[in-house]
Order: sequence, then structure tokens, then C-alpha cells
Amino acid sequence: MQKIIYRVTPAGVRLIFIKEFVMAFGTGPHNTFKYKQCGLLSAKRFLIYLIVAEFWQEKYHVIMKEKKFHRVNPFLPVNNLKDTLSFYKNKLGFYDEWTWEEMDGGIRRDDMHLIFQQAPAYTRLINSSRHWFVLMWFVDNADEVYKEFKEKEIELISEIGDRPWGTREFSIRDINGYEIRVAESSD
Repeated sequence: MQKIIYRVTPAGVRLIFIKEFVMAFGTGPHNTFKYKQCGLLSAKRFLIYLIVAEFWQEKYHVIMKEKKFHRVNPFLPVNNLKDTLSFYKNKLGFYDEWTWEEMDGGIRRDDMHLIFQQAPAYTRLINSSRHWFVLMWFVDNADEVYKEFKEKEIELISEIGDRPWGTREFSIRDINGYEIRVAESSD
């Protein structure tokens, strides 16, 4: 059974995936159209597709793409974008850096993606000697990450240990003043 996945948008209906769709009008079911991804369709045309799919229900199954949140990636303000990307790459082991117009950029490590925006005045406002913004990174094997960062002489705020709220974590400070808590579940 093939699956037809669709998403309703204000502009129309987007067919996300149709491997094989048999059109039942005209000369019969031997007219086969293959799609990898279709553009927006009018609601009327999509309704015809659904009727055809229902007619050929032994071969097709129509499903609606589920609503799901994936992640959040705020733009973190930094003093200097180039220096920040260099620090995250050379000291913290990130890679795949990108920049846009010398003010925005990002980098990743495994499944963690970070986005930065050069805004020194705002960075100084949220990160000072009296207060700072805290980031929480969830990792697998926090002990190995701790060992890696300690060997690279990253500024430690707190040593690794089990916390009463159920995590094993430690904290570091990045070059923009952010406190980064690196944690994993103690389970």
C-alpha cells in the first residue's frame, strides 16, 4: 500500500510524498504519474485526488502529516561572530560553521545547532560580572565531555557531579560570558 502524505496550508494543499499515483479519469488506471514532491494544489484538484485515492483504496492510504515541534534555535548575541565561531570550533569541538553577511552565523556538533548574531552591546547587557545568561546542553556521556573540555582548558564554573534534580552535569563559561550547563539524565 502506498502512502499519500499531505499538509493543508492557507495557499492550498501540498502533497508531501506520492510514490505512485494512479489517475482514474481519462483512459483508465494505466495512466501512472510518479512524483517525488508536488507543489501546491488547489483544494478542488486535491479533492479529486482524494476521491481517486479512495477509489483505489486497496493500493493507497491517505494520511495527514502530524503536527510536531522539533527544536528551538534562538539567535544568541555575541561580542564578535568570527571569534565566537573560532572558539566553538577549536575549543568546544563544533563544526559545519556558516555565516551570513558577517553578522549572523552558526555551527553545530552532532545534533546540536547553535545560531549567533553579532551584537556586542546586547551581549554585555545580558552577560556581566554580576549576572549572565545560562544555556543548558543535554549530552550523552557528560563525563567524557567534561574530560574533553578540561583537557582543552575551558573555563570551568562547576565540577561534574550528580545534582538533586536528576542530572549529572558541569558548567563552563564561553568567551561571551554565557554559562553553559552540560548535563545528562542520571537515570
